[in-house]
Amino acid sequence: MPDAPVSRRSFLDTLLFTSLSAAAVTALAPIPFFLRPPPGIRPSRVRVGKYPDLFQKTPAVIFEYGGRCGTALLDGEILRVINLRCTHQGCDVVLNWEKWQFECPCHGAVFARDGSPVKGPNEGPLASIPYRIVDGELEVGE
Repeated sequence: MPDAPVSRRSFLDTLLFTSLSAAAVTALAPIPFFLRPPPGIRPSRVRVGKYPDLFQKTPAVIFEYGGRCGTALLDGEILRVINLRCTHQGCDVVLNWEKWQFECPCHGAVFARDGSPVKGPNEGPLASIPYRIVDGELEVGE
């Protein structure tokens, strides 16, 4: 016994549903990979250098910490260790030596030397990185 012929409308509805379902699965499939952090992205601690010697020539030192940049900044007698990732969209900020402030080249956010926001699009202050002095060396990290 032959099957009843499929109407054109029913065929197009099935084709549309299948196409939209395939597109949704394709678009949503990578999401779980972005929800969990990659393993080993942030080291537990990084030694930057001898604490008194770091600031002999310049009041700020740039270092790499877990694939990102950070700075150790001597502000008078206060040592500040700041993550250089902008809180707006994650671009690396740069230190403007003349104005002593951090500026984001992507969208114009400006942060004071302590990391607090001054102007522009941002989601709060720059993150501080925990640090300690171990055997006379500056060690950053958790």
